[in-house]
Amino acid sequence: MRKSEKEKKGGTGDTAGNGDKSGTDEKQFKITTIVAILAIIGAILAAGFGAYWGVTFQNDARKQTTAKLVYDDIDRMNWSLNHLSKIITESNALPYVFTPVYEDNEIYYSSRFDIASLDDKVARNISIFYTDMRYAETYRKAINAAVEGNSTINASTQINQSYFQFSNAILDANELRPQILDDLERIYNIPKSPPNRFNRY
Repeated sequence: MRKSEKEKKGGTGDTAGNGDKSGTDEKQFKITTIVAILAIIGAILAAGFGAYWGVTFQNDARKQTTAKLVYDDIDRMNWSLNHLSKIITESNALPYVFTPVYEDNEIYYSSRFDIASLDDKVARNISIFYTDMRYAETYRKAINAAVEGNSTINASTQINQSYFQFSNAILDANELRPQILDDLERIYNIPKSPPNRFNRY
């Protein structure tokens, strides 16, 4: 009888030991699972942040490049716009401009979608500037067709409207140009250039 009780006690002790081991294993499993889940979440967050900063860096680099291209393009118009503005404001003669004021295939047309991603105010002013230049080019062609190769001619009724539109577009663009350059220098840290007399136009 005593032996039987000892055996029972021994059996009871073994069962309790197995229960402790099972509880420990379950606890370790839970910890391992939690650590694995946290590791997965961390990897996902790291990948997400990495992709975000990668795209942000790429976009910032593209904005910087676009700002510099536009800056150089507008800076090159310094002499020609000042020269035309001076003729318009100081003379009654109609200038015969034999070279394009702005070509259709220049920086604005190849970068206009990137320009839209720049600072809102700057992007709007750039768009207005190049629209003025496009109008000026349209009316330049109309004026040149009317004067038929003469270097200057007094404004006549026939070409008065074209000249009015041309002169307003040139004056507006020339007035807006310094503001655009100043904003590009300030926002995108572009070194200020001296006035550029060597224009392509």
